Amino acid sequence: HVFSLNPTQTRKTIKIREVAMQSPDAPFTTKTHSDTTGLAVWSASVVFGRWIAKLSNDGMFVGESVMELGGGCGVPGISAAVYGEPKEVYITDLTASTLSNLDHNVSLNAVNYGGTVVTSGRVDWSDTSTYPQSKVDVAIGADLVYTDEIVPLLKKVLSGSVRSGG
Repeated sequence: HVFSLNPTQTRKTIKIREVAMQSPDAPFTTKTHSDTTGLAVWSASVVFGRWIAKLSNDGMFVGESVMELGGGCGVPGISAAVYGEPKEVYITDLTASTLSNLDHNVSLNAVNYGGTVVTSGRVDWSDTSTYPQSKVDVAIGADLVYTDEIVPLLKKVLSGSVRSGG
């Protein structure tokens, strides 16, 4: 897919590869190691990517360190990198298959990052040893919570990964 997410910056686009999910009719599972939801481009990620691109017009991300949780295909994080001029963007997910596709999408868009350093990596919300070594200024994420059990883990990863006042 090719997305032009900011109408005031029509020359800037992001490219995203989407891969077929396993069990698309029942994609949500409690077994996180077999989760393939991150291989699909979800509507929420595109809407959020557009919102991030719009916020970028006001300089919201300039010079900041940004982490996307549950990045999947990476639309919001890549949008922040392409449109927002942050210092760095760290796009995260959990499963190997999702991270492989995410790595591809990060590389696919590298020509558009300017001076922004963009990386991807594995973060297990329940394992603090996988959190970024340095806390970030801004955390973003789209469509992260689809069961009640995830809420305490989201709170844990945010408090362990975002600097005070971020």
